[in-house]
Amino acid sequence: KKKKKKKKKKKEKLKHVMLSGRFTQDKRILYMSNVEHELQQKGLRTFMVKATAGESFGEQTAHGLANAAVMVAFCSTTYGEKTGVGYETYQELKYVHEHSSECALIPCKMSPLYPPCPPDDAGQNLCKLVFSPSLVYVDGLEEKHDTPVYIPSGELANKIYEAIEKSGRLKEVHVDGGVLEQLAELTA
Repeated sequence: KKKKKKKKKKKEKLKHVMLSGRFTQDKRILYMSNVEHELQQKGLRTFMVKATAGESFGEQTAHGLANAAVMVAFCSTTYGEKTGVGYETYQELKYVHEHSSECALIPCKMSPLYPPCPPDDAGQNLCKLVFSPSLVYVDGLEEKHDTPVYIPSGELANKIYEAIEKSGRLKEVHVDGGVLEQLAELTA
């Protein structure tokens, strides 16, 4: 008699919140990093592409998208632009739109112009499709002396956390939620 082999359950990778934005301004990159830090302080697993010399933006972007339960889009004016680089916010937005059952999209309005209106037709069309009037955004701006400025990073992190909670994805991306899910699997 042959012994039946037990099929091993494929261990699923823990999901995270991917932070997506145009890395065209140091100020925006620093702000996004600060928001990421604040989200981590709240117990969320986060991911933001941080390729340095010798590393691949492409590999990091692919990892970020494949393991995201939530993508937070920091919507600048040109968010979603198809630049031709290949790994860009256009591709990230397209991926999340096509995988909406696996990854929730939380747009953050980071410019007075919303939805974003990138300079290329493909980007404009995708933004019109994805950022429909029925998709509620998180407002990341406030007025200071009649000038729109970013709200404090902690305040935006609180709003993002609430949006993730409302989306029903909090347990998937929270450090404790992942541990509880793994414990439940082990005892099942």
